[in-house]
Amino acid sequence: AAAGPEAEVVLHNSHAEYSMVIAAICSVTAMSPEEASTVADDAHARGHAVLFQGSRPTCEAAAEELAEYGLRVEVRALDAEEADALAPAVVVLFDDDETPEDRVADALQAVGMDALSAAGAIRLIEHRGAAVVHRGTFDKCHEVAGTLAEAGLEAAVRSDTALQRLEQQFGLTTL
Repeated sequence: AAAGPEAEVVLHNSHAEYSMVIAAICSVTAMSPEEASTVADDAHARGHAVLFQGSRPTCEAAAEELAEYGLRVEVRALDAEEADALAPAVVVLFDDDETPEDRVADALQAVGMDALSAAGAIRLIEHRGAAVVHRGTFDKCHEVAGTLAEAGLEAAVRSDTALQRLEQQFGLTTL
């Protein structure tokens, strides 16, 4: 099985000033202000949101630092099944030499790729025979691969070992 994160930091809605919440998240997690805003807005709307996932010690250290900013956070341990589902993965799309390019482009755009990226991926697939067309968790990658398969394309989900090595080195995965 793939090695996924051990824990996650959950941000709870708080009465802290919005700009302070965004600044704290950016400082501790290295998220962009846009990414931090998305998480903060989700926490406000739902009462909580997963801020990031990683090793237990990294999550605990980050939660402690975030609490110093006045944010309400908690560290939640992930069980093995959750960790495997959240492990980094990629979707590899293979060249079948039969599907028209416009149909491939439409399918790639249907799974979230912009038109320019889809065109670049198609060129790579034609040149190399395959290309990575999506990165995410195993669960999300299986969803994307299923959508591509429904469009008649051959796709496979693989462990994203390069990302796993970075996570091991730095101990943190931002969502």
